[in-house]
Amino acid sequence: MTEFLVGGEILIIEGSALAEHADDEGLIAYVDALHRAKVSALAMELVDFFNEVPRALAQRADELGLPVIGLRRRMPFVALCQEINTAITREQLTAHLQVDNLSTSLASRFSLANTVSDVARALADTLGEHVTIIAADGSLAASEGLDGVTERSKDIAFRVPSADGMPVATVIVTQYMTIMEPQARSCITSLLTQTLPAFVTSDIGEKLQVRLLCGMTSSDMGPSAEEILQTQDMIRALGLLTDMRALPFAVRVEHWDHGAQVLSKCIARVKSMMIPRRMRLILALDGELLVGAILSDDASWFASMSEFGHDVLRTFAETGGDAVQIVEGLTASDAVNLLTALSAVRFAAESLGHTRSHAYARKKSSSHGQGAVVPVSASAYRRLLSVATAQDAVHTFVSQVAGSLIDADDMLIDTLCVLMDCMGSKTMACEWLGIQRQTLYNRLERVERLTGISQHDTVSWSAMLVGVKLIHELRALD
Repeated sequence: MTEFLVGGEILIIEGSALAEHADDEGLIAYVDALHRAKVSALAMELVDFFNEVPRALAQRADELGLPVIGLRRRMPFVALCQEINTAITREQLTAHLQVDNLSTSLASRFSLANTVSDVARALADTLGEHVTIIAADGSLAASEGLDGVTERSKDIAFRVPSADGMPVATVIVTQYMTIMEPQARSCITSLLTQTLPAFVTSDIGEKLQVRLLCGMTSSDMGPSAEEILQTQDMIRALGLLTDMRALPFAVRVEHWDHGAQVLSKCIARVKSMMIPRRMRLILALDGELLVGAILSDDASWFASMSEFGHDVLRTFAETGGDAVQIVEGLTASDAVNLLTALSAVRFAAESLGHTRSHAYARKKSSSHGQGAVVPVSASAYRRLLSVATAQDAVHTFVSQVAGSLIDADDMLIDTLCVLMDCMGSKTMACEWLGIQRQTLYNRLERVERLTGISQHDTVSWSAMLVGVKLIHELRALD
C-alpha cells in the first residue's frame, strides 16, 4: 500500500491488516515503509488480532516521530477505509499489469523495426492512436496510424535523446481513443530512447547544431570558461568566424494537429530567406520546443542583423499561424552573449502560456490566425524572480536584457540612466546631460547597434534601461 501514497496521509487500517507482519521484524519494517512514504500518522483498530499497539511497532514509530493512534472499539469508517485501501492497491496493481503488457508488446514490435516508419507504425498499432515522428532538424520523419482531428484529441510529445542526452527526435502521440497514464508515458519514453536513435541519422553538421543550441545553454550564473571555448570551437566547425552576430529564437508549437506539416512548411519558408555565404539558419527540435539562431560573420550585415532577423521570424509566424508562438532573442556578438541569449529564449518559450507575455503575444498578432512573436525581454522580470539569490538574479537579468552593454563606457551608461530618470524625454535628458539633441541621437543609435534593440521595441528597450541602471549601481559598488 505504501508505494501508492503521495505523503501526508493519515493511514487508517484494521489491526488484522498487520497479521502478515505480526513478528517484531515485520512490524519494524512496516513502520519504516510508512516513514519512507512520509505518512503523517497511523491509526489502527485494536479489535481483531491486536488488542494493544504492538510494542515493537510503537517503539519504532516513536524513534521516527510517527504518531500511532489505537482505536479500541470497532469503528464503521475503519472498515470503509480498509476497503478503500484495498481498492487503491488493486487498481494500482492493475495499472502496473497494463504497463507491463504495454512494455512487452512494444518491445516485441520494436525489435522487428528496421526504419523510423516501422517504429512509428509499431507504436501507432499498439496504442491505436496516430503517431508522428519529427527529426531534430524539424523535418517530418514518419506519420502512421489513426487520423482525423477531433476536438477531444490531446497531443503528447515524447523527447527522445541519444546516449549523450542530446535530442534526436520528438514523437507525437495524438490521443483519440484513450488517456495515457504517467506510468505508460514513462514506459514509452524508455523504449523509444532505447530504439529510435539507431534509425534517425544525422551528419556531423546537424549534430553540431543540436549540441550548440541544446547542449551548451548556460546556467543562471552564466557560461563557464570551458563552455565558452567549446562554443567558439563549434562556431568555427560550422564554417563561421567567431567574430559574428547571432539572433537566437525559440518556437513553441501550441498544438500538433498537422503541426508537424506546419513546422516543416515554416522551416522551408524561412530557409529560403537566407542569403548564401552571408546568413545561415541553424535549428534543433528539443521536445516541443524548436530552438534556432540566425548567424552571420559578414560584417557588412551586422548593423541590419536585428531587422533582418525580425522579418524572418515574422514570416515564420505568418506561415505557422496560430499553431506557433515565437520568442525573439537579442542579437549576440560573441560566444558568451550567444549562450546567455539561448538560455533566455528557452526560458521565455517555456514560460509562454503561464505569464502575461502570453497575453502580450496575442495582442501583438496583427491579424486573425497569425502566430505571435514575443520579445525575450517580456519574460525578463519573471526570470529575475525565479532565481534564488539577489546577486545571481541581478546577474541573470542584466546578462539577458543588457549583456552587450556590460563593458560599455561610462558615458553611454550615464546617458541611458539619465534617459530612464527622465522617463524617456529626450529634451529633458539633453538638459540634464548638457548636450545637443543630435549628440543624444548619435549615442542612442550606437546603443541600438550594440544591443540590436530598437527604440520602437518598447518592451525590450525599457527592460534594457533597467538593466543599465543595475550596471551603473554595480559599478558604483566596485
